[in-house]
Order: sequence, then C-alpha cells, then structure tokens
Amino acid sequence: GTGNVGVPAADITALAEGKATITADVLDAAGNKGSATRDITTDLTGPALGIDKVTSDDIVNAAEKGADLTLSGTCGNDVATMKVTLNGKTYDAIVSNGTWSLTVPAADVAKLADGTATVTAQATDTTGNTTTATHDFSVVADSSHLPAVTINALGDDWLNAAEMAVDQT
Repeated sequence: GTGNVGVPAADITALAEGKATITADVLDAAGNKGSATRDITTDLTGPALGIDKVTSDDIVNAAEKGADLTLSGTCGNDVATMKVTLNGKTYDAIVSNGTWSLTVPAADVAKLADGTATVTAQATDTTGNTTTATHDFSVVADSSHLPAVTINALGDDWLNAAEMAVDQT
C-alpha cells in the first residue's frame, strides 16, 4: 500500500540550506520492516543580481530621452526569468552567462519625467527563489534644464580691419 505523512511547517523551515536525507521506516502487522530514503536539496538563497548605470553618468539627458535605452546588469548563472520595471512598465530581460539586458523603446523612454527614476529588477532562479534590486538615476531633459547660450552683438556686427586686429568680447 501507500501512505502519506504530514510534516509540520516548523520542521520544514528548520532544514538547513544544502542536502538532507528523508528516511521512512515502516512496520507491518506481521512485524516485517521496510525502509526508504530520499535525498533532497534545500535552496533558500535567491540569485545574485546587480543593475548597471543606465547611461555613462546615470543621467538621462534630452538626447538620450529621445532614443532607445539599454538596461543591463549582472545575475547568477542559475537565473531562469528576469523581469525589469521602469516607469510602471515591466519588460522581460535576456539572460546569458551571468548578465542580463533589454532595450527600452524610445517611445517609453520619452515618457520618463524629469527628476529621479528607478529601475527595479527581479530575478528568479531555477528553484523559484527571487531576488529584487533597484537602481535610481536622474532624468534631466526638460527644456527648463537645458543650457542657454546668448551671443552678444559685436559692436555694429560688422568687423573692419582694425577690429579684426584686436580681441573682441
């Protein structure tokens, strides 16, 4: 026959990370003994996860806000799925050899508001453990933040031979 034994959650949570062996011993009505074992592995640790700078200076400027944005980082080799959220939208990242990356379309980058923005990455490993990381960066692309340049008139805006021979301010 078959049977089941309930194991209290307190006993399950007391298992240390790593390998363990479950042993079941039975005794039938005639006094015959039986035994079975099963090796299990307890994995309680989420995968490694890091987020790189979103731009070389971690500031999205007006030119960068009008283009695709590549987000990337590092992760454990055991990562099965990788989700990245930016500005309320979640993207699936490509995972390969301990790194992850994705491209945020320019149309979504354009929706970033000036100020502080946050990238949130969540990696799930092959055993179902998750790790979440965040990375803040700045968006400075509004026209009120752009530099202004003014060129003052050079006298009458005509340069004669005498004026060309001296420094102009």
